[in-house]
Amino acid sequence: MKAFIISVFAAIALTAGSILYTARLESCSDSLRAITDRIDAELSANDYTAAAHSVSVLSEKLRGAEPFIAAFGNHADIDLIESNLAELEVYAAGGVKQDAQAKTRVIRTLLQHLPSNTRIKIENIL
Repeated sequence: MKAFIISVFAAIALTAGSILYTARLESCSDSLRAITDRIDAELSANDYTAAAHSVSVLSEKLRGAEPFIAAFGNHADIDLIESNLAELEVYAAGGVKQDAQAKTRVIRTLLQHLPSNTRIKIENIL
């Protein structure tokens, strides 16, 4: 009976933790996507200096959130976001509008799908 109660408690704690983590991940993803929207708007307005600054902000915030995202996220998705972000940085600084906007939209899509691609995996916890 004692083992059953411990198992039920562990299941409840795991479920509650998962719900809280998913909510925080969705919030994090939304805030990062808001920055990509701002970058896209700045590129549309041909304001490459502001866009380059916003890309730096996005990069910094992503680096800050990376340990949190990596806890349960797919590492391949994170790598894809980072590689597209590196390309976006070059395109925005160089004033290559169409390529920069394309990379911004790719990053936005990857961030949008990040919460749905999250799974609890033992390799992410360890």
